[in-house]
Amino acid sequence: MNDAYSIVCPIEPTDPRRILDLDSVAFQKFRGYGLVPDESLSALEQARPLALVALAMPDGIEDRVRAVADLWMWDYVFDEHFFDGGLMQGNPAAACNLVLPLLHLFECPEYAQPAPGSWEAALQGICKKMESLCGPGELTHWASVTRDMFVAFAFGVSFGQAGDRPGFRDTLRLRMDTTGSKSFLSLGPYMNGFALSDRELAIPEVKAANQACSVLLALDNDLLSYDREKALEKGVMVNTVDALATQEGICANEAAERIIIARNQTMALYLRLRRTLEQKASREVVGYLDTMGSWVRAALDWSLATLRYRSFADPASFGSRLHLVNTGSEPLDLGQGGSIWWWDLPGVKSLNPQPTPSASRAPAPAGERFQLRH
Repeated sequence: MNDAYSIVCPIEPTDPRRILDLDSVAFQKFRGYGLVPDESLSALEQARPLALVALAMPDGIEDRVRAVADLWMWDYVFDEHFFDGGLMQGNPAAACNLVLPLLHLFECPEYAQPAPGSWEAALQGICKKMESLCGPGELTHWASVTRDMFVAFAFGVSFGQAGDRPGFRDTLRLRMDTTGSKSFLSLGPYMNGFALSDRELAIPEVKAANQACSVLLALDNDLLSYDREKALEKGVMVNTVDALATQEGICANEAAERIIIARNQTMALYLRLRRTLEQKASREVVGYLDTMGSWVRAALDWSLATLRYRSFADPASFGSRLHLVNTGSEPLDLGQGGSIWWWDLPGVKSLNPQPTPSASRAPAPAGERFQLRH
């Protein structure tokens, strides 16, 4: 029976006996870069982060899956070292300087000339390996959304620097990038050995499903990692639970309950979109949607099991009450008419701040308005 802390996910889980051991090889390779102290990597290794990739892609082409595992490893340690570790805290300018060379690398690999032994050089080597395993242009879409991810890292550092903190909706949109959701979802076709055309990626239901799964990955991460972030975060938490609690002046447990409603409606929306596309789309498009769902399920299974989060469990927090429900035994009411977009879900709409008379004001004088000059 579902309750306020049920995370619904009817997607079939991957049998752990089928997955590749990616952690040992990826960690050994990363140690060879010499970018962080070995003790830091040993602590991260206990979380087995590459098990998530293995769970998400049990039927992928092995050499491509291993190449993406190296990429995941680089992203994981980069985020942990510079952002989760607090090195960029309160210094958006430093964050921008850090990610700028990475943007150049994804924009035009031929232009990038990273220094030997640098983070950029390691990433460039990984990208070249990935490109060598596929045809020209197959990774163009991935490169584009990954550039967005690095820009979002810098935006995340700016949280708390301005007077007004972004609310739930803007925080969620940022988290859809900073979690790497959109970047790694785009690699599903690559790992499975097929490519989608721009026309197929532009199908409204495909775009809507990608958006929905990005939301699911972001919200699930924020719910399941909340206790850890609360204990370790040095500045403003870039977390949708904390953002909603701050926006509405409510406790984190109540914020989580409201977010779970929206999250479960988003899951129902994704499943409906998948059923719709199964009736009219190509086998490759349906396969793309299946890999999106596999990422969502894998992230849930990994997050609920990893010591990275479990070791920070707080009995008084909602985090200790979260549990997975494999089947939607109780129908989820979308109640949104014919819309295919997550932001039209009633549970999401209820999380947006309501305008108040005090928030309105007369239009600014002409001299105060921002104007584009031609």
